[in-house]
Amino acid sequence: MKISGPGRFLVLAAWVAVSGCDALYDRVGGNFRGEPADMMDALSPDAKALIARALAGLDRDRIVDYHTHVVGLGMAQGLGALCEDGTVDESGLYINPMRFTWRHPVWKVKTSVLMSAARIEDLGAANAQYARRLLDLVRHFPGKGTFHLLAMDAYYEEDGTPNWEKTDIHVPNRYVVDLAACLNSRLGSARFVPVISVHPYRRDAVDALRRFAGRGVRFVKWLPNIMNIDPANMAKNGKFYEEMVRLDMVLITHTGKESALRAFDENQKYGNPLLYRPALDLGLTLIMAHSGRDGENPDENGAERSNFALFLQMMAAPQYNGCLFGDVSGMTIRDARSLGYFADIIADPELNGRMVNGSDYPLPAAYFLNPTSELVRKNMLTAAEQEALDAIYGYNPLLFDFVVKRTLRHPKTGRRLPASMFLSIDANRKRTKCRARSER
Repeated sequence: MKISGPGRFLVLAAWVAVSGCDALYDRVGGNFRGEPADMMDALSPDAKALIARALAGLDRDRIVDYHTHVVGLGMAQGLGALCEDGTVDESGLYINPMRFTWRHPVWKVKTSVLMSAARIEDLGAANAQYARRLLDLVRHFPGKGTFHLLAMDAYYEEDGTPNWEKTDIHVPNRYVVDLAACLNSRLGSARFVPVISVHPYRRDAVDALRRFAGRGVRFVKWLPNIMNIDPANMAKNGKFYEEMVRLDMVLITHTGKESALRAFDENQKYGNPLLYRPALDLGLTLIMAHSGRDGENPDENGAERSNFALFLQMMAAPQYNGCLFGDVSGMTIRDARSLGYFADIIADPELNGRMVNGSDYPLPAAYFLNPTSELVRKNMLTAAEQEALDAIYGYNPLLFDFVVKRTLRHPKTGRRLPASMFLSIDANRKRTKCRARSER
């Protein structure tokens, strides 16, 4: 999860603090026009045609979103009638209290904006409201494609103990597994895929992998910048990586700077894509979330380079073709630099089949991050497409994110993202190449 431009939030914090009007959060957060169920009746013919073009050439039942966030509050009253009592264990859900106080105005505004984007109106009912909104958006997303629900482990010290003061959010593994099962039962199909998050420094890390793999879980999520994970520390991570390879599990890991969730400055270095060479050399299959779209880190010679450039360097290594992928989550927010990176991805045919889709929900639902005006300025959308996309956002921001990515084009060549980017990595994953260096 990423939001660039901390200066924007300083302005927003001052604006909201002066105005004292909570309704302003909705103007920059969830600035919606109606409910997902009402969208097709409300949209113009041009907007409906844009959705149809976005779906053309794709099996809509095979569309995949690898990056859908889940949040919840320990103080919440529960999922209520959404799930049968006792079927979802909500214990352990946590958001750091500093996010709700004006002593930390930037974080309070960020939290309030994202709550508005996710349609959380009552902290006491936050779990149910977030889950219901997600269910409603997916129910009205065309087809039966899948959305990967991300757990998030705590901040752990090197001795394997959790540090709750430094933990920003915690979404337990059992919660996403239970929630996915609950929501799937409501939909009548398996559209939600649970993704666990296991900190490798935990004393039970390998056992946790085995336990959830035994329940059919294939994916693991890391956000090293906020979890305090050095991906290159093989003394800590070696057995963890080896077990993931043995279990044929896939790691979805954040790369680049983190700004939407609290990362301490000394941990931003863990967003460096180069740190994953040892894991890949063991044969791990890896999805680099955000493709390093923000911030800088040193290369192997100590020179500061953009994390995106370091990501491209990793993708160019032939030995990782078939086991290293990038995702485009968070890359279409209103940020000139990352939108430029998106154009670079479109232009590079070598990345075809190696990039996957991720919405980074709820970020696409935050109105002030809506990229359409910037995309028009960059000649990646037309004004008519912008109008149609903004209308789609007003009813279903999850569908909006998909249609934006299917519609935008390279400003010079007109090239678009390949259809393969919106499908599973399984078609392009080459297990014969994702093997330990000693076996090559």
